[in-house]
Amino acid sequence: MNIFQLSLDSPERIRQEKNGGAWCPKAQISSDVKEYLEVDLQKNHLMTWTETQGRFGNGQGQEFAEAFLVEYWRPSLNQWITYKDSRGEKVLTGNSNTYLVVRQRLELPFIASKVRFIPYSEHPRTVCMRVELYGCPWEQNVIKYEAPRGEVREPDIDLEDISYDGTLDGKMMRGGLGQLVDGLYGDDDYQKQLNGEQSGILNIARELWELLGRCGNCENCENCENCENCENCENCENCENCENCENCENCENCENCENCENCENCENCENCENCENCENCENCENCENCENCENCENCENCENCENCENCENCENCENCENCENCENCEKL
Repeated sequence: MNIFQLSLDSPERIRQEKNGGAWCPKAQISSDVKEYLEVDLQKNHLMTWTETQGRFGNGQGQEFAEAFLVEYWRPSLNQWITYKDSRGEKVLTGNSNTYLVVRQRLELPFIASKVRFIPYSEHPRTVCMRVELYGCPWEQNVIKYEAPRGEVREPDIDLEDISYDGTLDGKMMRGGLGQLVDGLYGDDDYQKQLNGEQSGILNIARELWELLGRCGNCENCENCENCENCENCENCENCENCENCENCENCENCENCENCENCENCENCENCENCENCENCENCENCENCENCENCENCENCENCENCENCENCENCENCENCENCENCEKL
């Protein structure tokens, strides 16, 4: 079993590329192999969101976790509890590529001082993960509570404390914490939730989303430099946060961008003079950056090129009259 503990400056955090840029278990993971990344928060926190990312590795990484489990621990429990949502599902959705961040709302927040991320797969595969946790310090003095178990009155009316993480002893709950202290409030009329109306829980969740900067109001926002929501943003023309952005494919802000090395948006870019991304570029016909370009073999822009001395593309070149590269030319 491979155990790794995450510190505040570890390279395994989201949006960092240090030392390879991710935690990678030694062995391939599967439903029978348990490898985990452990985060020590030092004291109890109320956890509300997780965030995961694969190993980008400056474009060389290929590993990510499609699914994972979360376990948590606190001193009053003295055991590890596997997180599950209101439907009893334990497996959380992870990533589908190495570079985009995926956020997971913890529908049932929990109190923990240590959290484990456990990659999961039905079939053996290699994974790497970068992770973040969102929450706040647990300032309440409640360590645990005991209470009668709630009733299940009808198939669709379940009044049980579904996030309680202590022991269920007959009709009693003992030694844990749950919905009574998780900071979420339901409607006085619980039928609203059963009917799918906007509940207090959903409103609280929306407020948490906005507090975390996950707002849907980017078009009116002037806070881009502090924003980590680029993939959902349509406000690129007013943004100065390009170096942290992974949203190039939807961006029309190339002239102000210094993020070319991570960009795959060359066909829409007019920023060639500041670009060092020529090897991935198919935009030569609009480029005036030939002197810094090493992409001659893919270029059809010879008539505008003054880079002949570095070019090995003579067979496709129609620029002989301006060329001083005759000694290397195979077109003579």
